[in-house]
Amino acid sequence: MEKFKTQYDKNDIVKEKNSGEIITEQAGYIPSQIQIENMILAGQRLDNYRKEQFDLNDEDFDEFDVEMDPTRNGNYDLADAFKDQQKVSNSLKKQAADAAAKSEAASKEASGEKLPEAEKQD
Repeated sequence: MEKFKTQYDKNDIVKEKNSGEIITEQAGYIPSQIQIENMILAGQRLDNYRKEQFDLNDEDFDEFDVEMDPTRNGNYDLADAFKDQQKVSNSLKKQAADAAAKSEAASKEASGEKLPEAEKQD
């Protein structure tokens, strides 16, 4: 029968043997100037690593004139969102009307009807 373990009767713990090798930095105080320079260099290395993950260089990104997301601006609110939504909606309606007019003109032209000069579109 095993004996109950108590605070007075504990198991013997096998301690780890230290090889004597010190693997932590023992430098002590590092001046703030050196710490700041090290952080700047680390940031530059991180930036270079992130740039390596893309196929394009910084110069190539300038070719794509991409608009920034307007919702990222701190002054963008629901009124601005409504105005933008109306602009997009009107633009889509205009494109649909133009496409319908072109298809109608093409169907009339295919059927042999004469179009007035104002309705002809090139």
